[in-house]
Amino acid sequence: MRILTLRNTFLMPEPRTLVYGNRALGILKRFLESPLVASVESWLLPGSVCFSVPFLFLDLGKRVYFYDIGHQAIEDIEIQLEACPNTGVLLVNYYGQAWPKELVARLRPHTPCLIMDACLSVPDFSDSEIANTADLVLFSTGQGKVLSIGQGAFGLLPLAKAQTLEMKPLLETQRAAASKVYYQLDNYWKGVVKGTHSFNYQLFESIEIWVDTGVDCDITLYQAIVSEKLPAILAHKATLNQLYRQELPSPWQVSFASDIWRYHLLVDKPAVLLEALFGAGLFASNHYANAQAYLSPQSPNLPYSNQVAAHIVNLFNDPAYTEAQALQTCQVIKKLFDTGQIQPIELNITL
Repeated sequence: MRILTLRNTFLMPEPRTLVYGNRALGILKRFLESPLVASVESWLLPGSVCFSVPFLFLDLGKRVYFYDIGHQAIEDIEIQLEACPNTGVLLVNYYGQAWPKELVARLRPHTPCLIMDACLSVPDFSDSEIANTADLVLFSTGQGKVLSIGQGAFGLLPLAKAQTLEMKPLLETQRAAASKVYYQLDNYWKGVVKGTHSFNYQLFESIEIWVDTGVDCDITLYQAIVSEKLPAILAHKATLNQLYRQELPSPWQVSFASDIWRYHLLVDKPAVLLEALFGAGLFASNHYANAQAYLSPQSPNLPYSNQVAAHIVNLFNDPAYTEAQALQTCQVIKKLFDTGQIQPIELNITL
């Protein structure tokens, strides 16, 4: 039986507080730079994650290692923590699906710092059990999230750590500069994934600012805006999700992952489906790419992250997508399925 070293740090629940920022990435940056966390130099990240997360850790000079998508990765995480005890862990709520609290509690004693990325989950200001287990839980209401109000994010973290975390307004020129470089990095990453160029680890040496670490809204006002808008958003999502369950061909009448962010299909030929949807004036997406394959190709392969990246299609269910568009989306998918142009893919994986 494997015996992991228990960490003495952060084992007891501490009073929690909220920290607000323009971007979740900005809160994460300030958290990683804070005195109580800066000494953690090695981190375990999921392969299936937004490019900006590993980019941030690399920019801060952290050593980054990857684990596979799904709850079965818990064993791999434990093995890596046994080999490198002073390693932090970032867990992601894949496609909005929360990690089971028992798995989070299982990891908690064995790492000096545990971060929960819940940016694709429903914003939750409450002092939940998960929030009391992790050192930082991040939520976002930025572009493309469950509730998208253009910007805004918040973190739940122990009071002692929040007091060392400085979030302050940025000049408009600084915000504009950060946003411009961020989207340049986004395009750079897309080029890496397409094979146009390889990732250059000296990339950040010439970049002054690319993360918006500012805060431009009072937390009380922000909470009020979120609380007011969220019920209607969730109701719309429930309507479209029910439509997908009723109208899609039977293999896809259950979303692959939680449907709180989008409704997810695993398809053998996602490019065929996406081309047909875009050609009909509709929309869908297919991310995330497996970051490990491009940032640490010499490390062990992550088969599930590769397979999910190769086959997932995310159907929209946000308010910008109407019931008529969702129904037309189902009709396009049904036609492709009935004519044998696309087929479902099954993965033995739990998110």
